[in-house]
Amino acid sequence: MNGNSKINDEDFEPIQIQRVIKPKKKRTKFANIEDFTVTTDSVVAKATFVTDTPLLIVKVDWDDGNRDKIDHRADSHLHQPSEGDQLPPGTYEFYHRYDVSHWQDEISNNVAPKEYIITLTVKDNEGGLAIIPKNIRIVPRYRIQFYPLFIGLKNGCDTKGDDRNDFTITQTINGELKNEWDWNPSNGFFVTYPNQPLEGSQFTHELEVSDYAYSQPHVSVRFIFEEHDTLFNEIFRLSFTHLLYTKDELDGEVISARKEGTGSASNSVPLAGSCDIMYQVDYNVKLIASLPNNPNVIFASK
Repeated sequence: MNGNSKINDEDFEPIQIQRVIKPKKKRTKFANIEDFTVTTDSVVAKATFVTDTPLLIVKVDWDDGNRDKIDHRADSHLHQPSEGDQLPPGTYEFYHRYDVSHWQDEISNNVAPKEYIITLTVKDNEGGLAIIPKNIRIVPRYRIQFYPLFIGLKNGCDTKGDDRNDFTITQTINGELKNEWDWNPSNGFFVTYPNQPLEGSQFTHELEVSDYAYSQPHVSVRFIFEEHDTLFNEIFRLSFTHLLYTKDELDGEVISARKEGTGSASNSVPLAGSCDIMYQVDYNVKLIASLPNNPNVIFASK
């Protein structure tokens, strides 16, 4: 090529620069979850997890439209349980109460068990991510509290020559003998309302909802009053069978009610006479939902 030669663009081949995309530096630590458990008690779930990694964000999705989220950089909302129940390092506890569910049926409106998938999502300071699901089953339980039975004799069972009536009272709960009493009300003085409590007749019973749409858990309590006479014994059977009707027992509010009335103690001999016993008992039903004093608090070690 001489000094008079003209250089054309086509005389040069384009230079292609290739850039090698190198991998990022391998992470030395990811969001490591050492343990993740979810326990349930009636309608309350407790999610507990343990990590040895400094965390940035923690999320718990309860699968019912509710989520809990914390940012580890602002841990002012994290608390330790009361003294004596301190959490180990790196441990977190979340609590959640579920609404009760019902069988999807045109006839049965009973409370039903229900399954959920709890999802824990953890992100650490280096961007490491851990997502762990857990299956749980919520089975609501109810507590029934029966208070002492009050009784009263409305009229006499024995002949007028006897000063007192002699009763033996037995109590059974779901067919099991619980208590016995001797009752000797006056045969000359009667009351207008049940004013005598049977000491020890109160009890508490828990009912768990059934796995079957048309099956209702229940508790049965029976009192048998037997009046002892020389010739004929009068007997009065008082039974309470409480079915877990869910219509009024859905949301955990205390439902209070009373059973009362008058029953006749009689025998199998016609025209042998009978006597009337008045009774009254109060009870309440409540959904069991055991939560910390402040259910919105997230417990975590410092």
